[in-house]
Amino acid sequence: MKIMGIDPSEHSSGQVIMDLDDKLDIKEIHFYGYNSAKIRCIHTDNIEVTHLPTGWHKMCVIQRRMIAIDLLLSHVKDVQFMSIEDYAYGALKSKKCQTNSILQLAEFSGTLKTELYRRGIGVIAYPIGSNKLFATGNGSAGKPGMCNAMKDMHPDLFPKEFEGNYDSPINDMVDAFWLCEVLRNHIKYDRELPMDDVTKGLLEYTSGAGKCLVGTRMDIINHD
Repeated sequence: MKIMGIDPSEHSSGQVIMDLDDKLDIKEIHFYGYNSAKIRCIHTDNIEVTHLPTGWHKMCVIQRRMIAIDLLLSHVKDVQFMSIEDYAYGALKSKKCQTNSILQLAEFSGTLKTELYRRGIGVIAYPIGSNKLFATGNGSAGKPGMCNAMKDMHPDLFPKEFEGNYDSPINDMVDAFWLCEVLRNHIKYDRELPMDDVTKGLLEYTSGAGKCLVGTRMDIINHD
């Protein structure tokens, strides 16, 4: 089974695809991203960061969106399920970031989810704080915290190219890893496969907003 996590934006996305065995343990993992800065583009056996076209920031929004979504869709062959962060409702209400930026990201994410769903891929959107809590124990963790948590908890999966680097698209790929890891454990939970008590507790934990990870449901077609 292949599953995927995506931390999307028009300018720098992170995408992780896990190939799982029958027990839902990770056989292979691949990291994908794109960025407008060529110096941040990495190419190894399991990391592929694409350099966005020249004149990227001068393109119209729709043209950029089409190119970015095509890049993300180019890696989804045989993926059955994918996870993404839900919208930043709290940031919009508290006006912690520009409304225009949130709306553009929402349009981009909505178009991406529709295209994935159209391809028969199950789509699930996890609350942002719940994903951070699962990864770090802190629902407000920043990019460094997410990166350090991956390095500490999954040193065998943490690429040496990510070491000490919290910039995009590396931090986006790390966020995508945690989204994929939550999804992997969510599927294990639903199938009643063995897992440790800490992981189970984090999946079941209900936040102050009344949300828990395993209470989040998937939009899905054509899959058991």
